[in-house]
Amino acid sequence: MDDIRDAIVSLYSWMKVNDIPNWCVIIFTVLVWPLVLLLVVYWLNTHKVNNIHNLRVSLAKARIRIGDNVHEAFDIVFTNNTEAVVYLRNAKLRQCAFVHIDTSGSRDIASNAIDLTFLTPGTSVYQARQITLDTGSDAKVSIAVNKPMPDEFYSYGVPRLYRILGRRKYFVLEYTAMVGEKKYSVATAY
Repeated sequence: MDDIRDAIVSLYSWMKVNDIPNWCVIIFTVLVWPLVLLLVVYWLNTHKVNNIHNLRVSLAKARIRIGDNVHEAFDIVFTNNTEAVVYLRNAKLRQCAFVHIDTSGSRDIASNAIDLTFLTPGTSVYQARQITLDTGSDAKVSIAVNKPMPDEFYSYGVPRLYRILGRRKYFVLEYTAMVGEKKYSVATAY
């Protein structure tokens, strides 16, 4: 034990005589600290949250007409309860294998995601790529599926660990939202 203490004391004495502690501070200040700041700024700009407080996202059974064909579908309904105006854009569905071929015409081959279009207010056409929600209003997206989704799909509760790790059972819903003055990138694993 005394040998270890003596070695530490002699190392510290040698560092002090050769002015090493000051060089360590300079190296940390010039190299390490800016790198840490860059990483923090990068993480803050690319970080995706799981949800937005009081912006409710729910699922419902549906049927949708695409061209002349009627398909089984499910709706994703965004309900604004945030007490601020919400602007939604760039809604995408990732890692989703059960989408009908008629819907996948809007598939982005670069990211393997299905671009979602909102129901245009006052019509029965899904063509809005972005939408503004006032407090208490809804926006709806319908996705045609190959076969009706089981009841378990609508009542599924994502386990906490899956939510933290971003793992999904059915799909990942991604979108960008401006809530008041604050911008969020959201990736909800479901």
